[in-house]
Amino acid sequence: MRKNTSKKLICLALSLLMLVSILPLTVMAEETETSGGKSTLQEISDSLNSISYAEYKEIYEGVERGKRTVTIDGADYQRDETDAEVEIDGDALKIGDSGKVTWNVNVPDEGMYAIRIEYTSESDKTNSVERMLYINGAIPFKEARFILLKKVWVNEYAEDGRFALDAAGNELRPTATVISEWETSDFTDSNGYYSNPFEFYFKKGENTIALEGVREPLSVKSITLYPYEDKLSYEEYLSENNGSAGSDKIYLNAETPASTSDYTIYPIYDRKSAFTEPQSASQIRLNTIGGDKWETAGQYIEYEFEIKEAGYYNIITRFRQNTLQGLYTSRKIYIDDEVPFEEANNAKFPFSSDWQIAPLNNGTDNFKFYLEAGKHTLKFEVAFGEMGDIVRRVSAIMNSINSDYLEIMKLTGSSPDAYRDYGFGRVLPNVVRDLLVQAVNLSEVIDYIEGMADVKSENSATLSEIERLLRKMGTNESEIAKNLSDLKSNVGTLGEWINTVNSQPLEFDYILIQSEDETLPKAEAGFFEGAWYEIKQFFASFFTDYNTLGTG
Repeated sequence: MRKNTSKKLICLALSLLMLVSILPLTVMAEETETSGGKSTLQEISDSLNSISYAEYKEIYEGVERGKRTVTIDGADYQRDETDAEVEIDGDALKIGDSGKVTWNVNVPDEGMYAIRIEYTSESDKTNSVERMLYINGAIPFKEARFILLKKVWVNEYAEDGRFALDAAGNELRPTATVISEWETSDFTDSNGYYSNPFEFYFKKGENTIALEGVREPLSVKSITLYPYEDKLSYEEYLSENNGSAGSDKIYLNAETPASTSDYTIYPIYDRKSAFTEPQSASQIRLNTIGGDKWETAGQYIEYEFEIKEAGYYNIITRFRQNTLQGLYTSRKIYIDDEVPFEEANNAKFPFSSDWQIAPLNNGTDNFKFYLEAGKHTLKFEVAFGEMGDIVRRVSAIMNSINSDYLEIMKLTGSSPDAYRDYGFGRVLPNVVRDLLVQAVNLSEVIDYIEGMADVKSENSATLSEIERLLRKMGTNESEIAKNLSDLKSNVGTLGEWINTVNSQPLEFDYILIQSEDETLPKAEAGFFEGAWYEIKQFFASFFTDYNTLGTG
């Protein structure tokens, strides 16, 4: 009797203990599901299970592009299918930072369409606007969960077009403000892996488009579905624009742009190079822009200039990319808000520890741009270009290796016996085969990276170590158990590699717009010029009052 009673008490205690341990998880789940709908368990599940844009394109590979453009007025939304806070303002619709807004769209022809939105920000916060996109009630692919719409930030300059000074004559960082003006933006990949706008499938007839708030309110004036047209190649661009070389020569200080996409992109200074303009041995001059402040996909810097004589011009930058050794960083080039030709999606800036100067190029051709007489805008946007394909491939390799690791661990446990014969080739033949497949895939990536700079670097060396391990494990199953912990750590190493390459830092000193016949200035000071600058810095240091830095 006592034994039965004891057993019942123990069972009751264990039940209560299990209930207490489950309660926090239950509460967390309920909180997650009721926290404004922005990160529910269902959304997380949908995100993990949805396909990528590359897979989406394969599904609709045989579908032609649409033939006509369709525009929806922002104010013409579906009230019964909208739960966001909205307000009609003339022909625009003001939308809060949460909830979903739905529009009906009558598509005249079945096909693939790009989507362009005309919008303005309704907030002066530093965050970009972010939305999730639904088509006919479903998010079409993973990347459509993260549609970013950039704000426009403008610096306040002094009367001379530069910056205010402190008591010691040092230039001070300007104040940046958001300007509310109508912007147009295509729905693109926020990661920057795809150069061109997303293309979405729409059936003929009635369809719906919905935007769900993730961050920041906005106003929408219109949403346009249009058949995307491939950009001309650089060769086609040159043949289509008949003209001679222009004669203008324009100098732009990179640190004083007309606008930027982010509050965090602001003028900085370089005091190491005597040739950075403007430069002072004794005072701080905000003379560059970018660096690690301008490294995330979608961030842009825009400039304005005027051409007097139409013709072909080189656009030349004095730049520094001293972070990604053995790799290049990329920028997408817009002239008057349009990418002029396909190769302009991938202007390359190679690695060097020093400042460099060169026309915009893709590693093969120095670009010439045909500019009509009049005012123009020039925008540099962080993009991946060809590296987008590489990062996607490495991500797929990492996911596959991680899956192989988990399958192996099901058989061996977390601490395998290095001397036991687990029969991997018999029990897990697909896993063993995949390890070798991923080694081959990684080898192709390494060849591409080393071919870019014709040199081995730390970035390619990291991948080479992982490739050798995969090949060893994939060709000799006796190596699998003893190297399982290394395989696990290599999954993390690939993740770190991806994070490193995802950062695309680049620093600009100035921009020249001139004929290709003009000579380029020197990128760096010679020995005597550099030595004289350092001597002036040394003597100036005795007279600089560091207590007055930043004071009015």
